[in-house]
Amino acid sequence: MRQAVAWTVVGLFVAVLGACASPAATPPDPTGVPATASSGGSSPSGSTAPVPDSPVAGVILSVDSRGLNDVRGFTLRSSSGDLLIFTMGELENGDEFPPGHLVEHQAAAAPVLVFFRTEGGALLAYRIEDAG
Repeated sequence: MRQAVAWTVVGLFVAVLGACASPAATPPDPTGVPATASSGGSSPSGSTAPVPDSPVAGVILSVDSRGLNDVRGFTLRSSSGDLLIFTMGELENGDEFPPGHLVEHQAAAAPVLVFFRTEGGALLAYRIEDAG
């Protein structure tokens, strides 16, 4: 009887957890072809949204990385709720904010400020700062 109750509780927990989970963010394309979630394409809700002005503040949802020194891009949920997918450019402040530091911001849900430009339809990050 106890085991049946335990499995029922586990099942309910998994169901609630699944219902509360946020939609999965699409990481940058591993083929190297950058994409954006909000630059004229479909947003997660199916609507289109304009690209915001640079800089944009938000929290890191995912980091496309082959190691601390090889960050290729990241997904950010902006303060306004938009999902933005950035390709990592040459950071002008890479000594102050190494690209691998994004993983720490992701783990702590600490906001960042991303300066970017649009290049070939992609959002190219060229400066990242702590926004907290």
